[in-house]
Amino acid sequence: MDYGTIIYRLWRAVSAQDRAALAGFFTEDAVILWPNTGEAFTLPEYLRANCDYPGQWAGQVEQVSQDGGVSVARVWDSEGNAFRAVSFYLWRGSRIARMEEYWGDIGPAPAWRREMGLGTPLPGDGPRLPAAVPMGRRGFFCGACPDRRAGTCPGCREAHSPRDCFIWDCTRRRGLDFCTLCGQFPCRELLERATALDRDCLRWKRRERNHLEESEDEGDNLPL
Repeated sequence: MDYGTIIYRLWRAVSAQDRAALAGFFTEDAVILWPNTGEAFTLPEYLRANCDYPGQWAGQVEQVSQDGGVSVARVWDSEGNAFRAVSFYLWRGSRIARMEEYWGDIGPAPAWRREMGLGTPLPGDGPRLPAAVPMGRRGFFCGACPDRRAGTCPGCREAHSPRDCFIWDCTRRRGLDFCTLCGQFPCRELLERATALDRDCLRWKRRERNHLEESEDEGDNLPL
């Protein structure tokens, strides 16, 4: 079972607040737990909490475990607040029977640790990833690129100019930091033209294309 692809699709539905698509990832008797606030939701309650949220926000999956048991997503809203959600999944076949999520604010270290000079700041912990973070417009880590590792590319935000990269042009035209934030992601042009920079990305891109083509051929609106 390709849990990784399901989780990426799940989070796209979460970010889009797409009630119908989101429901398809869970069993009808699924339980969703948010221990930080002491809440347990039935599936209908979770759909209301996510899809009737009074505001707009976006999210991006940062990590998924190989067994599909855990994911880490970065979420930010239009008010400038940012969070990380660590999700633990219990699967029943290809659907989620139980999801336990821990949400934490993204922000500066407390004053006492800063005053003691402890730790080193991690990049990219603002509501939107700044240009200095090595993340391409495609939405993947630049460190996966051989040119970046060889020191011949400063990153697509600095290296590219209009009309020399269709992804750079498209995200700039739409006012997006990454194409993963687009409601049409992954669009057919991206699937056909994008260059995968590492084996995991290549496998993911091929799976996505196959799923999309199968859905078009069979009229299947389910996540798989």
